[in-house]
Amino acid sequence: MTPKQALQNIQNQSETTRKVILWGITISLGALLFVWWFADTKSKFQNRDNPSLGEQLQLESLEENLQNIPENLNGG
Repeated sequence: MTPKQALQNIQNQSETTRKVILWGITISLGALLFVWWFADTKSKFQNRDNPSLGEQLQLESLEENLQNIPENLNGG
């Protein structure tokens, strides 16, 4: 069966059948794209060499700075 014959065969179906075919194809392609996007995003997160959150926030130097702040800032 050629693609032209297949398209004619689909066109000869009822509107409900054509909608089911259209939604089936749409959902299948959407699921395929979602799986592809998820796998790509997962690999990007695994391959990054960024420092940890603690290193980015410089928690140790922040702690030192907080300890150097006087307890009473109102001067009294």
